Amino acid sequence: MTLLDHVRVDLCGVTTSTGVATADGAEWLVSDEIEGWDAPTQRSSLGEPTALNGVRLVGPLHGGRELIVRGEVFADSREEAWAAYYRATGAMPGLQGEGDLVVYEDVVKWLRVRQAGPPLVTSPVGGFFTFELHLLAEYPYKRALDPIEVEIDAGTTGTVTNPGNAAAEIIVTSQAVGSMSLEAYGARLATSVSLPAGSVMDSLTRTIVNDIGENRYPFIQRNSQWLAAPPGDTPFANTGTAPVIVTIYPTYA
Repeated sequence: MTLLDHVRVDLCGVTTSTGVATADGAEWLVSDEIEGWDAPTQRSSLGEPTALNGVRLVGPLHGGRELIVRGEVFADSREEAWAAYYRATGAMPGLQGEGDLVVYEDVVKWLRVRQAGPPLVTSPVGGFFTFELHLLAEYPYKRALDPIEVEIDAGTTGTVTNPGNAAAEIIVTSQAVGSMSLEAYGARLATSVSLPAGSVMDSLTRTIVNDIGENRYPFIQRNSQWLAAPPGDTPFANTGTAPVIVTIYPTYA
């Protein structure tokens, strides 16, 4: 297998599989398919209906995405090899850290990951060692690296297109002082008061913050629902008084 057979991967700040040494002087190669990249873990339970044969799948949902990344590192010197070794054992992303796993396939996609098990790293011999990283993406869906943004004036409707195969959580950013209110498929996400320009409603983190990052969640309107853009086209009606930008990252299971 040649270098051209490998897909470029950015692994918690380290660019791999390019044939170019990183800042620590070592060349990193993700040598095998990333285990768990194909689909997230599934949360499923079975119910046994009374007086009926068989079972029923109850509330199937995706869990966190468990990943195993294996690879090799090549360095020209002992010092460079050990610097890369310590990076692999303690900073990718490290016990209390988090990092991004970016895979440059047809559509570049990324996951935010945490360490889910101890790194398995061999000691450098002749500037060479192997590694195996056990990672967990708490939010299980892969998202495109490049976002899609649609500006919707107050009192108008804009269409957001998600080319992925899973629902994309939306981020709504106000462009002027005013109330924020967005409606789609019979659901509504709105604030009960006017907020400054630059305020953000984020369906992924379930937060509302003003332009300086202060929590404004208490001002969410009663009966609001956090909105998402399913695959395909979704018309969003801006029923607030502020123009907004709706941002999504095309999302994939």
